[in-house]
Amino acid sequence: MKHTFSTFATLAVLTFATSSTLRAQQVRTAAGGRLGSPFGLSVKHFVTDDLALEGIASIGLYNSRRDFSLSAAALYHLNLDFGDADLELLKLYVGGGAGVSFFNYRDRYFFGTGRSRSEVGAAALNIRGYVGLQYAFEDVPLELTFDGGPAIYAGLVYDSFYFHYSLGVRYIISRQ
Repeated sequence: MKHTFSTFATLAVLTFATSSTLRAQQVRTAAGGRLGSPFGLSVKHFVTDDLALEGIASIGLYNSRRDFSLSAAALYHLNLDFGDADLELLKLYVGGGAGVSFFNYRDRYFFGTGRSRSEVGAAALNIRGYVGLQYAFEDVPLELTFDGGPAIYAGLVYDSFYFHYSLGVRYIISRQ
């Protein structure tokens, strides 16, 4: 317990000490989690001031199926100018991405074949659109995101269209 507290205190002091020297700088690389439909882990890296690439590993838990997806997205960021210095790091982003998803069905029947879906797995390609907001804190190395958009899955066994959404919390690894 004593060792855990001292480690946490050291990390907190280092985090706040380095974040004060990074004021008003743009996020370069951040990693963290996405909560929503689906939920998972993501890493986002800006290749230019406005264009970021994001890699996402996610898990979807639904009534009749479970899925695991690996996706990548290109996101274009726009500064929102409200004339308020506190909102300087609030950005709107739009973009799209693609990936692959692997499914496992847990229903009683699989598309009328009489076989249990748990006996059948499937894979599909996915294409997703993104519209969202990102806010990077100045004093703490964290950023919050909220996004959503259409998602299309196309495969031999499974096709679907739905709207995805997520709330992301990421640790800012580096700033520009």
